[in-house]
Amino acid sequence: MNLKKFLASALVLCTTTFVANTVFAANVEITKDFFKQWKNGTITIFSMADKTKTNLHFENAKFSVNILPVYQGQYAWSLGSIRKYMENNYADAVYCASQAPLGGNATYITIAGLELEITNKTDQVLFIDLNKSTVSIGKYYGRPLPGGVKYNESQTAMLPPMIIPPKATMKKEVNRGDYVFVAAGANSAWVLPPDFVLDENVLGAGYYVLAMGEKDPELVSFQMSCVIPKSSFDKYLKPAKNKKK
Repeated sequence: MNLKKFLASALVLCTTTFVANTVFAANVEITKDFFKQWKNGTITIFSMADKTKTNLHFENAKFSVNILPVYQGQYAWSLGSIRKYMENNYADAVYCASQAPLGGNATYITIAGLELEITNKTDQVLFIDLNKSTVSIGKYYGRPLPGGVKYNESQTAMLPPMIIPPKATMKKEVNRGDYVFVAAGANSAWVLPPDFVLDENVLGAGYYVLAMGEKDPELVSFQMSCVIPKSSFDKYLKPAKNKKK
């Protein structure tokens, strides 16, 4: 990302305050090395999950489903101390920061959506009505939005069904529907709530409902979980003596 685009993204997020006038001591500052390794694929956040508290598979006689959380980094920027800005405006953020004389920027981890892998175990076509289905992603609980749906139409758009042939497997990436629009002139954008929380289920409550069938669909419910322990970031923690305000 070039400097102009970076500053545009940073300005948008700088104008957004999700939680104001509160200090959150639970924020976790990590080194830039983590983001470098994450970007080049050396590490994945999924590999850091506590396997004893993670369950991303469900199946019954008709189908099986696997999900994989999709994470991404987002930017924040502030005049003055970026660390104080993060403390005052973000709860439980996992981020890295860079400070300059006049201001600073931060990159924090968010959970943007899910990769669904659904296998039809039957000899019949499997029809999944996404309009009547619900997923849990962070603090979002609502319809899974496939690619191509505009964020401003997330609550009203008619979603196309998933149609899976007999004995076939379909993979599909879906997004959450609670992006927040930040009006900042030419730099306006849709941004994600910062609700990636360590030592808790990153999928929020974790309840899922799939509406199976074109007419009078059967509602199949199940629960998923994925916990990223704080200890998995221990070797990436920013040394306290290097945290310059």
